[in-house]
Amino acid sequence: MTTRAIWLTSIACIAGAVLAGCSSVNEPARLYVLDATQRSTAVRPASAQEAPIVAIAGVKLPEYLNQNGIVTRDSNNEITRADSHIWAGPLSEEIARTIAEDISVMLPSDRVTLNAGRRSIPVDYTIDVEIVSFERDAAARSVDLVATWIVFRGDERSMLAMRRSRFSKPVAGPDYKDTVAAMSEALAALCEEITGTMNRSPGRTDRVATGRQSRQMSGEGATRRR
Repeated sequence: MTTRAIWLTSIACIAGAVLAGCSSVNEPARLYVLDATQRSTAVRPASAQEAPIVAIAGVKLPEYLNQNGIVTRDSNNEITRADSHIWAGPLSEEIARTIAEDISVMLPSDRVTLNAGRRSIPVDYTIDVEIVSFERDAAARSVDLVATWIVFRGDERSMLAMRRSRFSKPVAGPDYKDTVAAMSEALAALCEEITGTMNRSPGRTDRVATGRQSRQMSGEGATRRR
């Protein structure tokens, strides 16, 4: 190969590397949101509007998760954070919103709020969630969720239950959308455990029955006035 040919080959390699670098830099970010896996399109029963009022007090996250990029953990506990695959909003807010949607469907209740600070709302249950770990395990090809959660009666006046839960959900494929789908499924499993505890609690049935009786009495009163 002549000197000129070597020089042209070198220029071509350098140009290719530069173009590849520019391509990766200019790659648009892809944004993701968590989703309620048991979203129902059916007509909600009337009891959903008479169910207890539930407030999601907020979700605490460790700082390594409280970032834009989606996190993967390898077998050596090394964390990899994606640069171009990021959450559409703060992850703590995404988790709180998804928990509220899941619990609303599972109870069922149309009265689940994220605004626990509004003292004018007569809250029946308050839920506090602290995420210990929540990421994809690259070696096991699964999403692992560890969370501590507390259910309070009323506006944090007395504790109904406090537990530490662990869930592992398989990731269907290599794409980040598969990871996000598995994370949504893990949160749904957490919500099933929380709502199961709430449904078994004394007073849960009484609260719904009381609301139904109040509506019936209101209807009877309106009939009499006619």
